[in-house]
Amino acid sequence: MITKKLLDWKIFARFALGRTVYWSKMDQLAQDILRGGRFSIAGANGVGKSITISDAALLWWLRKPDAKLLVTSSSWTQLQHGLWSYIRQNVTRINHLGFEIDHGAEKITDGQGHFILAISPRKPENLAGIHGNVGVIVDEGSGVPEWVEESMEGLQPSLVVISYNPLVPLGFAHQTFQDPDYKHYTFSALDHPNVRLNKEVIPGAVMRKDVERIARRFGTESAVYVARVLGQFPDSSTLSVFPPSLIALSLTHIVPDEPRTRYAIGVDLAQGGSNDTVITLVGTLSKGITLPGIPLEQIIPEKQIILKSSISIADVAKRTIELAQSYRVDPKKICVDATGMGIGLKQKLREEKWFVTGVNFASKARNKEKYANIRAEMTFKLREKMEQGLLVIPAGKFDELISQMNPIQYGYEKDGRLKIESKVSMKSRGVKSPDRVDSLMLAVFALEARRNFIFEVEGPVIS
Repeated sequence: MITKKLLDWKIFARFALGRTVYWSKMDQLAQDILRGGRFSIAGANGVGKSITISDAALLWWLRKPDAKLLVTSSSWTQLQHGLWSYIRQNVTRINHLGFEIDHGAEKITDGQGHFILAISPRKPENLAGIHGNVGVIVDEGSGVPEWVEESMEGLQPSLVVISYNPLVPLGFAHQTFQDPDYKHYTFSALDHPNVRLNKEVIPGAVMRKDVERIARRFGTESAVYVARVLGQFPDSSTLSVFPPSLIALSLTHIVPDEPRTRYAIGVDLAQGGSNDTVITLVGTLSKGITLPGIPLEQIIPEKQIILKSSISIADVAKRTIELAQSYRVDPKKICVDATGMGIGLKQKLREEKWFVTGVNFASKARNKEKYANIRAEMTFKLREKMEQGLLVIPAGKFDELISQMNPIQYGYEKDGRLKIESKVSMKSRGVKSPDRVDSLMLAVFALEARRNFIFEVEGPVIS
């Protein structure tokens, strides 16, 4: 039985959950959550956001006998190892109160319609038919799919908590941070007692040495430091599309040896000078999760063939065909850069009866309101794959590819559309043309374009 005394925040945290100490700012956040409303919470790594939110959200649920609490994140893996794991641990601590944990359905219930449910970000249908006093908790809000916001609003929730590391001023999380209907929190690691006092006041939280390590590696002016330490959105004028933190999350030291479900090839043709021609082969693994009619797959770069700019178009076509034949790649799953000299490559392949897809990077984006051109759209779709854990890069095998990713920066047109820094601008900064990244991007495009799922391209974009 839940006593009125146990429903007091201080008593619940101390005696039910065993929390001996909270950072004062987190204590205030918890008490605000208990009152209900909408909260957009940007914070540095290790400051205690997830633990505090899971504790407060559980008590909010306990206080309301008709409440349904829905929990989601940027990916199912992130949800399982993040906020949902903390909630399950908390319920285990108070299991004497009679709650049931259904591990198969990822649901916690009291048997009377009062439940907490983990929602996969890939299964929007799970939100259908939920009514009443609803609370929604979104962890790692920077990477959640667009449908989360739309479905959430349909629930008319009395509690909404969006938690995230403010890596980029884009997407759902950034929108909530600018929305006046949300109460905004920013938690800097520099304010945390462990960092200020240089000792472990709160076990397991961020320490001063962690802050100093990030400062040494990336610099205090870097976007990584601003987001991971200060808990703030970086300046959009100098942002990396592929920050080191995202690249690190995409690296794997264990390459799955399961058979690939299919292969695709992307070819970026050098436009002269010191640039390289790059042919990239990618393979896919089934993740066993199905979106409406579309299998969800994980993409793995298999190999990159690097050719000097002096090689003839005929030889590039020959190497592309040889690679495709070796892996039985359908010509429809080959995408080439049809900008400038690339038009000749596309024509040469078609002369050989390989009817490949050509992409003009300067063409209009499918989403013309958001992106300046198709290159910007494709670049950010590649980034989304990485954020969702659907693109993994074998560590130690593609070091040059990785080194080309981080310097790529984005900005905004005057009308607010996203654009990618030009290669001329990159060269002026002493940055090499990202030929390997472009080739990978084309290979990923080849997988998706024909499905009309991620890319629905029309007109002059493909040919």
